[in-house]
Amino acid sequence: MAVESAVLRWEFDNVSELTEDLRYSPILYIADLPWRIGVQRVHSSDDVSHLGVFLFCNEENEGNQWRVEHESTLELVNSDNWKYETKSIRKPFTSRDSEWGRKKFIDFERLLRDSGFTKDDKMTFVALIHVKKVEGITRPPAFDFTAYASNITNFTFVFDEKRLRVSKQFLAIHSSVFHSMFFSNQNYAYQYARDEKKLDNVTYEDFLELLRVLYSTGRKITYYSEKSLLELADRYEIYSVKAMVERYLMETEEISMFIKLERADRYKLNTLKKHCLSTFKSLTELKKLFDSSSFSHEMKAGICERMIDLIE
Repeated sequence: MAVESAVLRWEFDNVSELTEDLRYSPILYIADLPWRIGVQRVHSSDDVSHLGVFLFCNEENEGNQWRVEHESTLELVNSDNWKYETKSIRKPFTSRDSEWGRKKFIDFERLLRDSGFTKDDKMTFVALIHVKKVEGITRPPAFDFTAYASNITNFTFVFDEKRLRVSKQFLAIHSSVFHSMFFSNQNYAYQYARDEKKLDNVTYEDFLELLRVLYSTGRKITYYSEKSLLELADRYEIYSVKAMVERYLMETEEISMFIKLERADRYKLNTLKKHCLSTFKSLTELKKLFDSSSFSHEMKAGICERMIDLIE
């Protein structure tokens, strides 16, 4: 397999309150496998504590004999680029060892004392992950959108120097916007005269992720992708992806209820809206929501209905 790479960036707060209980980053999928960072405060016998940092891969899959070879780097970000704390991890993840890291990544007192590592009791970790080989794990079929295949692709979207190749018919089935782009009467001459188009106001990476979710039933929605996926699914009227993101938002605990309600309000996700409002049991909390300038009149009407339900 070709090397698959990604960056997992995690900012978390209340650093000074960190204990021996592991705190985890949101999950990021790389090579169709779940990855996350875990941190904890580690106390040694000489009364010196350290920041322990660990990388987890596919940790819930304890069955079979699987193995993931990788080259990864953990970085503790510093406002001074020359002061980054960096550790490498090369040991393979397996069904027996789904966690590798450093118990003494940095002295905890130094972390809090030295300027640059923390600000407002927050710090940022970056994991640079390069997956080289995966064994013993069945992966969903992957489509290479960068390669031309005469029997599958017949249109190219251009992003500066990069290109993504797609099937017009497939996109048209899932999106009325793409159907109009490719097959409406006014575009009839265009569709036969040209076989590529530059897309504005969207990045190559975000559009590629949209295609991966749309083409593959095994692609996961994550904390890192839900926002751009929802925006693009709404823009291009791809309701199947929009429904997938709505389902993810209903199930995840990695995103705050306030942000979920903002998403529901902006993108008219009524099922998500009802689900979120039903979780509120306090009139005080609902009053705070109602007073927020972030919500539309329609959302505030829904908040009022929930308040009435609680009073009755």
